Amino acid sequence: QSPPPRALIFLTTNNFLALLPTITSRVARIYFGKNSGAEIRAALAGRTVSGERLGVLQRLARGRIGLALRMAADETLVANEEQAEAHYQVLLRGSLAERLQSAQAVAGDKTGFPEFLEYAMERNSAEGGPPGVGRKLLAAWRELPLNLNLKLAADNLFLP
Repeated sequence: QSPPPRALIFLTTNNFLALLPTITSRVARIYFGKNSGAEIRAALAGRTVSGERLGVLQRLARGRIGLALRMAADETLVANEEQAEAHYQVLLRGSLAERLQSAQAVAGDKTGFPEFLEYAMERNSAEGGPPGVGRKLLAAWRELPLNLNLKLAADNLFLP
């Protein structure tokens, strides 16, 4: 249904590519930039975070202060982000053997596969990654509820 006259509806997302075309064709896109490294370091200043770990948290947070704060409190989240980053790099530049290994690892974790897809779509969108990779990620994300065989879905995503 149509909203009342003069109504404003704010839709926020960290992954514009994941929205349906029927939605994206009806919205005005406003980009809110990511936080700078200095802003993330300032937000983490009150925490007991060493210099090297501070750099890791800043890089993995990708401009998101809330994510940096959550990672500072949860080392498991840091490990998950590092793993997703490694798989994303393999998706972009890995050899065939590396791609198959990443596909197997991602498919082996039922909750990790959707999380990896969201991570990779966000990175691909934010960094202006290859359009072909973006299309494959979006197709995998949309088809995920329909796929009973996650290994096949992951192979399809990772293979060139």
